[in-house]
Amino acid sequence: MYKGFLVDDDIGDQTYTKLLSFKTSPGLSLTLKEPSQLTEIAAEIFGASPDIVALDYRLDENFSACPAGQYKAGPLAQQLRDLAAASPQQDFPIILISSEEKIQHDYKPDATSHDLFDNIYLKENVSKNTTQYRRELIGLIEGYQTLKKHWVQTSTVDKLCHILNLSQDEDYAVDFEELLVAVEDSKAVHVLARVLMQDVLRRPGILLSWDDIRAKLGVAFDSLDQEKLKQRFEEAKYQGAFYNAWERWWRHKFDEITNTIFNTSPTGLPGDERVAALNQQLNLSLTPAQSRWSTKNPTQELFAFPCAVCRHPTELRHSLAAYDPRAPKFAERKRICWDCIRKDRNEQPNMRVRIASSDLLLVGKIKNHTVGQ
Repeated sequence: MYKGFLVDDDIGDQTYTKLLSFKTSPGLSLTLKEPSQLTEIAAEIFGASPDIVALDYRLDENFSACPAGQYKAGPLAQQLRDLAAASPQQDFPIILISSEEKIQHDYKPDATSHDLFDNIYLKENVSKNTTQYRRELIGLIEGYQTLKKHWVQTSTVDKLCHILNLSQDEDYAVDFEELLVAVEDSKAVHVLARVLMQDVLRRPGILLSWDDIRAKLGVAFDSLDQEKLKQRFEEAKYQGAFYNAWERWWRHKFDEITNTIFNTSPTGLPGDERVAALNQQLNLSLTPAQSRWSTKNPTQELFAFPCAVCRHPTELRHSLAAYDPRAPKFAERKRICWDCIRKDRNEQPNMRVRIASSDLLLVGKIKNHTVGQ
């Protein structure tokens, strides 16, 4: 069974240690730990060799719990990261838990280059999505184990292929200078973990989420038979580090499969034609996606990606580029559908997806509905 700590100054509240701990194999046991003097608690935690550590954002609200010094989660995470940098084989994932919604934006994993946390969870969501979060915690733990197992490799490409569980004859799928340099420059396990999670798993490009695949196939967000459709792409399933935290598929293998189905790139075909071909060849009852903007032949648009806000399949001509200054060149650019822009969904506190400045001139026309269908 994996073990770890949840550091919280409300030592009487065992709610989240109980929710995130479970006995079903492989199992996870979190121990609630009260804050103490910063360097002392960091040394205690690190010395216990935990598999994972969760930090409550507010560790400074109960003065009696930590009279030696008040601090939030950030300084403690930094202390733990500094200790791990000197001992790579003892590194472990650190997650942030908070009841404050704005934390998800302030500590957004792909928003800054100095992230301390591998993931961020709102307390109210832990109660709603317990099974999913337990799975993600195990995925983080085992992902770090994979990174540590292959930490010392003679070749950066070999190291990356081992970590991502990619055969040597497919190394072209990750042979991007920007990625290889980032991997080579990662001097700590948690730094490499951040590179992989931010640039490979959380951004479409080398890997695709099901939202990405559904959009490229022109399938409606809520269509039936999606689980059956997934079976056709089983051989493209990603099985590398962190795979059991986030379900992903290899882009190059997806392209190979779709080429056998459509004999061309699917995004060059109208959505309803793609779905008709899938239904005929795979004996499915999929529903084609519909444009959230166009009212004339809405299923015939060239759907290519999910909206970065609503996640529905979206077409290039009815979307704007999202601002993403840290997106690597090998990643697909995220976009926001016009419907979300008109309804200000991208401005909601839990979203805040910024529109790229190059596309800002169109925002007024979209909101006034003075652009074409």
